[in-house]
Amino acid sequence: MTDGPDDQSRQREELGDEAGAAKAAAATEDRGKKRRRRRQKSAEATQAPGFERPALTEQGWERATFLRRFPNDPELEKLIRAYELGRYAELREAAPRLIESSADPKVRRAAEELLRRIQPDPLIRFFLAMTLVLVLALVTYAYSRSP
Repeated sequence: MTDGPDDQSRQREELGDEAGAAKAAAATEDRGKKRRRRRQKSAEATQAPGFERPALTEQGWERATFLRRFPNDPELEKLIRAYELGRYAELREAAPRLIESSADPKVRRAAEELLRRIQPDPLIRFFLAMTLVLVLALVTYAYSRSP
């Protein structure tokens, strides 16, 4: 009995499906390996030895996660305390001095991070400016059209 065209095409489809399934399985395995590597790296980063602040402040408030990993420095502690209490004017004054005077690059980066976190978002500034322009345009239009 000879293989007809239908049998040959069916065999090719089966082989193609098997090859496609093998490729898909290999790709899935690669993705799994990448995810495991990524998890291992993040676990290593979180288990790195060093100073970490407690999760709660002295008043029992929950401390921001990014503040916990900042280096232990007395001047930086003052900035962190000002940030936690919402005294941003004090933070704006003291952070540039700490950035200039500190010899430790980690302390400088931490002070820069605190400053960055209290700056208004540029997109919000843009939307506020556009709102003011629209209000001004509407008021001008309303007064210019009144009888």
